[in-house]
Amino acid sequence: MKLVLITGLKEIDKKAIARLVLQRVGQNFKHIDIDSMVRIKTDLKDMDKIRSYISTSYKKIGKEIVKNLKNEANNIIITGSASLETIYGYYPLITKDFFKTFNPDLIILMEIDPSVLSKDEIEITRLKNQQIINRNYLILYSIVSGAFFRIVKIEKGNIMDSVEYISSILREI
Repeated sequence: MKLVLITGLKEIDKKAIARLVLQRVGQNFKHIDIDSMVRIKTDLKDMDKIRSYISTSYKKIGKEIVKNLKNEANNIIITGSASLETIYGYYPLITKDFFKTFNPDLIILMEIDPSVLSKDEIEITRLKNQQIINRNYLILYSIVSGAFFRIVKIEKGNIMDSVEYISSILREI
């Protein structure tokens, strides 16, 4: 069994991308979407409460995933957002505990030109910064976990080229 993590900005519909990829690579993959399993509270103001909430939420998710995968022979695609912007700065949503527990074989970071998502300069800058943060988090986790790391750019908002590219990689697994 191989485990593939597809992640990126919350604004990128990673779940839809995974569905399209699964249509192309066949039935030897199962998909689990972390974002649909937890609703991140963005109104928390206390640093320790943010850490505790995220840690507790993702531990529950981890247990649920492990329970669902016990006898799974298929390869797994897990999708989810990479980080959360808080009033204190960015915080990883895909945590070191995730990498210790699931030890993915491949990390795919989806990136997009932020001007496709917004015309507001402040929002474009925020999205660019968060993509840089995501890239740095995931490079570090790749080093620590030994996972392969691939950046896939969604060019001009056209996800189909990215879907085909990811599909070609996963057909080799």
